[in-house]
Parts: sequence; structure tokens; C-alpha cells
Amino acid sequence: LVLMKILPLLPAVLMEPRTFGQRLVCGLIEIGISLFIFSVNAYQSPLIMMSLRASQVHQLILLGLQSLDLVVRNDGRGDLSVAMIAVTLVYLAFIIILLAVVMLYPFFDTEYSTWSLKNLLTRHGLKLSSELQLYRQLEVSEKEIVVAPATQHIPEDSFCIPKNINEEDSMISEIILSG
Repeated sequence: LVLMKILPLLPAVLMEPRTFGQRLVCGLIEIGISLFIFSVNAYQSPLIMMSLRASQVHQLILLGLQSLDLVVRNDGRGDLSVAMIAVTLVYLAFIIILLAVVMLYPFFDTEYSTWSLKNLLTRHGLKLSSELQLYRQLEVSEKEIVVAPATQHIPEDSFCIPKNINEEDSMISEIILSG
């Protein structure tokens, strides 16, 4: 595909410049490349294919304007250089917008998906998991911290959380909270 872009240079190098024959061969080569590009999906990404096709349309328009410019100059009616510059600026603006979309799309897609899911869950009285508390907050006050042997009796109305186990002396560090 990249090698096909070299083909339009051959008439410019091998033929006499600014002649009808050179423009005709360049046009035929560009039309052949365009037919290939528009009939085959050479890339998997639709954005790359869109930019490739846009560049080919840009090339064909410029080639047509250059040929028309040759006729207009030979008739002595001015030139079309402003139109060629305008076409190129429109093409560049399109490519810049396409690049901006490619770069910003993931951010906006994530934000839109989150917003859409949040609205859906809110309609059904639910919340996003990122807004929920992972652990239930117990409303208990700390009574004391003790290091007790594993065999020591702990009152039934206390809430015990093992902190670490010291296997050498069978001690368990616990926090005894009022229940």
C-alpha cells in the first residue's frame, strides 16, 4: 500500500513537467489507487481507512485542480492556487479533528458509560458499586486492647478481631470491643 504512493511520482520524474500527458498518467495512476483503496479494507481500523480515503479524495481533487489550473493559465485567465490551498486546509482541518476524536474518544466514552449506568441504576433505586461502602461501619466503641492467651475466655457480648498470631507462645492479639 505504501509502495503504491510512489507510483504517482514516476510520471513527475520520467515525463516532461506540466504537460497534458504527465497529468493524464498521474490521473490514471491516482484513479487506480483510489479504486483499490475504496474497494479493499487494507487496515482493520475504520478511522485509519477513513483518513486514507480522505487523503485519496484530497489527492484527486488537487490533481483535478492542477489540471484545471494548467488550462486556466494557458488561457491567461489567472490561476487556481487559492482553491488548491483552501482544499488542503480543509483536508488538514479534517485530519486534525479526526486525531482529536481518536485521542479524546476513550475519555468521553468512559464518562458517558459511567453517566448512563448511574442514571439507569438511579431509576431503579440502586447505586454504583464505586459509591457504595465496601465494609459495614460498626458503631461500637473501643473498650480495651488486650493480648490474651488463646485459651482465655472472652465474654460473649464482646466482638473480637484477631490481629496476629504468635505461634511461639500461643498468644493471640485481640481487640475487645463492647458489643
